[in-house]
Amino acid sequence: MITLKTSDFDYNLPEERIAQTPMEPRDHSRLLVYNRADRSIQHLHFYDLPQFLTPKDILVVNETKVIPARLLGEKEGTGVPVELLLLKRLEKDVWETLVRPGRRLKPGATCTFGNGLLRAEIIDSTDDGGRRVRFHYQGVFEELLDQLGQMPLPPYIHEKLENKGRYQTVYAKQEGSAAAPTAGLHFTPAVLEAIDRKDDALLCEELGDVLLHVCFYAKIGSEKGDFDIADVCHKLCDKLIFRHPHVYGEYAANNAKEVCEMWEQVKLKEKDGNKTVLGGIPEALPALVKAYRIQDKVANVGFDWEKREDVWAKVKEEIAEFEAEVENMDEEKATEEFGDLLFAMVNAARLYKIRPDNALEKTNAKFIRRFNYIEQQAKEKGLSLKDMTLNEMETLWQEAKKHN
Repeated sequence: MITLKTSDFDYNLPEERIAQTPMEPRDHSRLLVYNRADRSIQHLHFYDLPQFLTPKDILVVNETKVIPARLLGEKEGTGVPVELLLLKRLEKDVWETLVRPGRRLKPGATCTFGNGLLRAEIIDSTDDGGRRVRFHYQGVFEELLDQLGQMPLPPYIHEKLENKGRYQTVYAKQEGSAAAPTAGLHFTPAVLEAIDRKDDALLCEELGDVLLHVCFYAKIGSEKGDFDIADVCHKLCDKLIFRHPHVYGEYAANNAKEVCEMWEQVKLKEKDGNKTVLGGIPEALPALVKAYRIQDKVANVGFDWEKREDVWAKVKEEIAEFEAEVENMDEEKATEEFGDLLFAMVNAARLYKIRPDNALEKTNAKFIRRFNYIEQQAKEKGLSLKDMTLNEMETLWQEAKKHN
């Protein structure tokens, strides 16, 4: 029988080869890629990771947030330096901890931190040599811990961590961890977004859900004797043929605009079809999409600007009317005028072939990326957004714009 010791797994790693400070930006750290097929090795960067992920891969992230769990203080009565590492909260003020020096911190001993702001009473020992301690303090424990505690860095890191936020992942949420999931420290919002954009597997799954509903309701119809899946397909084919006379009939369309105009006219003639031009617009559509559909439909029957440039006069008119109602402090009329302004802007977007909902979503995503940058930079500098001035945030915002 072979007996192994932990020392059997030791290997020589020169001190100068251990990075003492984090890479900036964090996704520029090195990434070694080993190809098992041809045993080749590539030396890349972490931001190259998304290209190696496939729709079949599952990426599991650890959302725990590291607390400043390392407390340095002294034993009450003797002044002997002591160290506590918080591991697990057992009750409101009772924690399981590791202590040093263990032989001097026996049940009944008391430690003080921050000149007495925080006191720890040793209750008893744990089975693996740790200690259960009860904390005594005035105020909020988490605030005191943030003030007095240090991040529990690995023992091979000797440089002091100036920025506590740098020892957190960008997706950290649940406080309570005594150590960072270090493999995740290299992720940035940009890398995560690049991974999200490759999620073809999710699209495939969602399409499968849609198909399930089609087959499910077709089966119900078949069992009731009303219709089956073949009837559904035939109905769809008949509709496509009827609505596309420029493809399946004798109607000639010279451009896409003529096709759209013909489409609305055909739907009005369709049996059991729309009785009015706007009759087929679902009530449940989001307001922005509904406004686009309304204007698109009426344009297809000729109710439109002769030249798209003419729409800007209407937009300016609506802006002026909205500003007037805001000055009058009439909330109801201002709301109505703001709706008119949005409707005019949606019309302008349509005329310039811009989907307003897509444009707004892109702006939403861009704003989120830029504000996440501000928040991340603030964390890495040990700042709170609530304590920053508007000018400080504006400076970071301008930096974020350079990174998009």
